[in-house]
Amino acid sequence: MARKSNTKKAETAAAVTEAPVEAAAETKAEVTAEAAPAETEKKTARKAVQKATETVKTAAEKVAKATKKAIEPATSSVYVQYMGKEIVCKDVLAAIKNIWTKDMGNKESDLKDIKVYIKPEDNGAYYVLNGDITGFISL
Repeated sequence: MARKSNTKKAETAAAVTEAPVEAAAETKAEVTAEAAPAETEKKTARKAVQKATETVKTAAEKVAKATKKAIEPATSSVYVQYMGKEIVCKDVLAAIKNIWTKDMGNKESDLKDIKVYIKPEDNGAYYVLNGDITGFISL
């Protein structure tokens, strides 16, 4: 009879060791089954975020293009008319810049400030360059 009790103890020990292994296997299977939908949800969320990011980028590009078109400055011209004469201010400014570069031998980038005073009664324009160089051109 001593043998039978040893056999029962061995069977009980085997059953006890097999139960946690089976429970652990079942738990692992459940966790894996739950993780699979979570991973697909993450992938779906990533795709949605990427798609939203692309949509925002394209919208931003469209806004930037529209803003560039709207910001373009309007063309302008200033004319001085006096006693039957017409003076285009753009031409006067170009002539003064020409004096600065060609006659004085300076670079146009060195010219920081130009002030022009058009006097139709004198038939000319007085100018001040960079606050210290003065001159007169006839129109």
